[in-house]
Amino acid sequence: MAAKEVYTEYMGFDNLVAAEITADTLEAFTPGEVFKLAPAGEIKKSTERDQAARSYDNQTYILIKSEGDDTVELVVPVLPLSIESKIIGSDYNEATGSLSNDGRPKTKYFALGYRLLCSDDTYRYVWRLKGTFALGDEEAKSKEGTDSNNMTLTYTGIPTRHKFAATGKPAKDKVVDERDGLLNYDQWFDQVVTPDNEEELIKA
Repeated sequence: MAAKEVYTEYMGFDNLVAAEITADTLEAFTPGEVFKLAPAGEIKKSTERDQAARSYDNQTYILIKSEGDDTVELVVPVLPLSIESKIIGSDYNEATGSLSNDGRPKTKYFALGYRLLCSDDTYRYVWRLKGTFALGDEEAKSKEGTDSNNMTLTYTGIPTRHKFAATGKPAKDKVVDERDGLLNYDQWFDQVVTPDNEEELIKA
């Protein structure tokens, strides 16, 4: 069955999850267990892209293109300290529920999963395979009516170091549309979907 060419618009965003990447080497790409990151508020994704022209024989002859990191800005409620400590690499004491930050940032990599609701009532499912989280500024003021403040997370996505057997290349993401009807989409968030395991989701 071929994928359907349907044009829609985004109308919603939910199922925001993550999984720590425990290994990303030439030999293996190993995500940990998927966990709920936060209720999904807003999302904005941008990608660094560059293009340069080379001229020969007095005309543009070659266009050289490059693609850099992905930046995903997330608006979420204030995170529990246990989740905040996990994604930024701070120490968390389960006995006291306290977070301790030594001022030395630790680089921890995570896969990021979510889905986007389209205007035809189907979803676009996404896994971003490797990136880091950064916390935005915290802001609060004396209580006044119903005013409140949420939290901003910035996820910077990069390609894996691992080259997947299915493609022979690294990967930054996996994206599918529910309207195509090709996969068991209810299993999309059971594990991080990669080029090497995506066919496990194909409908029998």
